[in-house]
Amino acid sequence: MFHFIYITITMFLATMMAGVVAAKPVTSNAKQSAVNKNTQFYDLVSQSPYKNIRVKISFTNDVTLSDIQNVLHKEMVAVKAFYHGTSSYTGGYRLQEGETLEEAIASYQRDHIFFIKKRIEAEEMILQTTYDKTFQDAVIQHIREAVQMRVDFEKNGVRIIAIEVEGFAIDVAKFSQKNIFVHDVSLVTK
Repeated sequence: MFHFIYITITMFLATMMAGVVAAKPVTSNAKQSAVNKNTQFYDLVSQSPYKNIRVKISFTNDVTLSDIQNVLHKEMVAVKAFYHGTSSYTGGYRLQEGETLEEAIASYQRDHIFFIKKRIEAEEMILQTTYDKTFQDAVIQHIREAVQMRVDFEKNGVRIIAIEVEGFAIDVAKFSQKNIFVHDVSLVTK
């Protein structure tokens, strides 16, 4: 029961911010789906290069928001979402209608640190209300992870592992081919 409340509070905090995206754990079915979407993307590029599409581009290593901004400012694709994460947490930011890339980056950074702060506060309140030692240990570990997230943010900013972009299939393909940090491209259904 407590785990449900804990997860619910974390997800609730994420939904309080307009552009926040809560990510789900990756399953083997999800991995196979990604392979299929990657194949569909390259088939689509060869068959309909000027079709407007949306894709998720995953990176080989995480990159900074300023790296993304520098690379994308001259591209013919529009960013629709950012995704960040490590082995212990994931999340992201979806751009609002009419929001510029610069505005989105500022909002993303502001919302990310706000989320971390609220997560720590909520978990500290949970810690004060539970007497189960096992659950307390789990909450303490989660607080440590949140504090580490804050330290990472203060040192490196939000580290991006993927972006969602929209544009002509040929432009997306050109972007992914000329940037060595691109690991995978998969179609996204709108």
